[in-house]
Amino acid sequence: MATTPIIRIYNENNSKVQETWNAGVLDLSSSESFESDEKVINVWNNRSGTTDVPDLIGCNITTKNINGDDIYEQVVTETWVQVCVDSIAQTDTSTGKKIFSKVGGPIVAGVASQGATEEEKKEFVIRGSANNGVPDDSLVNYSKITMKVVPTLNAKVTVHEFKTRISGYYI
Repeated sequence: MATTPIIRIYNENNSKVQETWNAGVLDLSSSESFESDEKVINVWNNRSGTTDVPDLIGCNITTKNINGDDIYEQVVTETWVQVCVDSIAQTDTSTGKKIFSKVGGPIVAGVASQGATEEEKKEFVIRGSANNGVPDDSLVNYSKITMKVVPTLNAKVTVHEFKTRISGYYI
C-alpha cells in the first residue's frame, strides 16, 4: 500500500485535472452579478489506482490567501466562497435548491465521498481503495463539490487572489 493518499482535483466531467478557478468579474453595481457562476469540482483519492492507498479522513474544504494564510484577503476573512458538498448536502425543502455553506480560513466545510456510509459522512472520509476511475463505479473514491463566490457589499475593487484548500489526515 502507498504511504499517503493520492489526491487530485478534476473538473466537473472528470476529463482533466482542475488547477485554477477563474470566478470572473463580479460587479456589485449590477443587480445581475452579485455572485459568480457555480464551479463544480471532483476531489479524487487514488483515481484509477490499481492498489489501495490510505483513506483521507477528516477531509474539509476552505479558502486561504495566495500565500496560504487566513489574513489580508476579503475572500477569506469575509467568507465569500460558498460550497455545497453533494454527498452530505442539504436541500431547502421549499425551493428544492442546494444549501451552500460559507468557508474561509478556519471556517471549513466537511467533505465525504459520493458513496460514503453514514459513519464516513460523520468522519468526512474519501476512501483510497483501488478503482477503475469511472465515477459510477468509484463512488467511495471521490467527492463532488459545487462552489461559488458571493462577495459582501463592501468588497474592495481589486483583483482578489485566493486558494481553495482541501485538507485531511490519514493513518
